[in-house]
Amino acid sequence: MKKFIYAYFLGAMLILSAPVFAENHAANISISSDGRGVDNDAINTLRNIIGEAIGNETVDTFIVYSPRMDGPIFIEGGISVCAEAGFSATEKQLEKLLKQLGAIHPKSGSFMNVEFVTGCEKK
Repeated sequence: MKKFIYAYFLGAMLILSAPVFAENHAANISISSDGRGVDNDAINTLRNIIGEAIGNETVDTFIVYSPRMDGPIFIEGGISVCAEAGFSATEKQLEKLLKQLGAIHPKSGSFMNVEFVTGCEKK
């Protein structure tokens, strides 16, 4: 029963978030850990989802804040990125992207955060 309730609220959150993503045009996404080791499978899933979104023009701008050469690197590992909606992205494409992001469930000790913003910062 708990799983059903969790799935219901997650689904409702993603449905309500689609207009927020479209309105704000971008999302800062990070996966990190509490020191027990970051979930590399979750990071690879994120990269695959964003790669597909770039390929189908849902996302035009993708910036990796960390890790990157000459940039900050989290001690515990992880990734910090920004994905910005493509010029011709449809609401249906954005909804699909949000559902895919919502399906990422990092293992215990790892955390994923998605924050909607007006655009990606060019750091």
